[in-house]
Amino acid sequence: MELRRLVLRVLVGATVVASGAGILALLRGELTDTDLRVMATSLLFAVATTLAAAGAALLPDRRRARARLGTLTVAATALAFAGLTVALWAEPEREWFWRPVLCLSIAALEGAHASFALARRRAADRPATVAAARIALVGTAASAVLTLVPAAIPLDPPDDQVEAYGKLLGAVLVVQLAATVVASLLRRLVGGAPERPLLAAEDPADRLRREVVAAADRIERLTGDTRVRGSASVCGPSPNAAAG
Repeated sequence: MELRRLVLRVLVGATVVASGAGILALLRGELTDTDLRVMATSLLFAVATTLAAAGAALLPDRRRARARLGTLTVAATALAFAGLTVALWAEPEREWFWRPVLCLSIAALEGAHASFALARRRAADRPATVAAARIALVGTAASAVLTLVPAAIPLDPPDDQVEAYGKLLGAVLVVQLAATVVASLLRRLVGGAPERPLLAAEDPADRLRREVVAAADRIERLTGDTRVRGSASVCGPSPNAAAG
């Protein structure tokens, strides 16, 4: 919840900064390159915060693989944001600069997608929900490979191969996004109520209410048991009742 509030605050702040820059440009009667860069940097920071938050959601996970994925997602997002910010303001044109920035951006996007899918997994998920989530993760891994390879390695394939490659990548992206949406919808329909986080402190009032209800249920079950009523009749009335 605190992470979600932080992301929302960043999104609000970035929107305010971008809107303020646009308003100032309108009041001046011109939109300069600096105004465009300020707005683009603000929106880029909002996007980077959202991606990093998806990875940060896995950091407390006790499973090392998921925690490492979260760490890599946060690191890739931070480095990609720094590189894109430099690109916005310095406008470098060298290939040795753009290829690492592009690879980091792809890693941040795919890592955030995978982190989002894993962070929403629940023990109460039905088999259909688990299957859809796994398909989404496989699609994420496949799209990451299909985009990172041409981004990292300079290639010059024929046009027909580029077209076929683009169709394959498009199909993988559709499967990836569709499986993510289907898993989320199935989780809402048949996945059961979300579990309370293990590290979340239970409200004392809720705990007392739960214990009172549980005690009342136990008493009701005991009074309805024929063996309990039979034991009470054998023991006979209490001395106080006889004296009365």
